[in-house]
Amino acid sequence: QATLGPQAPESLAKDLGLNLKNFQTCLTSKEAEQHVDQAKKEGMRLGIDGTPAIFINGRKTRSYEKDALISEIKAYL
Repeated sequence: QATLGPQAPESLAKDLGLNLKNFQTCLTSKEAEQHVDQAKKEGMRLGIDGTPAIFINGRKTRSYEKDALISEIKAYL
């Protein structure tokens, strides 16, 4: 995250070989902004305060450790 800045999206798009004109159009579009805003609101509604956020059977996990995730999955089965 220390290397992320305002130019990070365009730099990554270049590295991936994306069409930069189309990328910039999408990045600055109202439609994209509305989609991000909607996703943000839904995340807030669900109590997501960071990433990653893992849900198992509709419930937010308490841990991201492998063994804890396996235990939670088994509990829901």
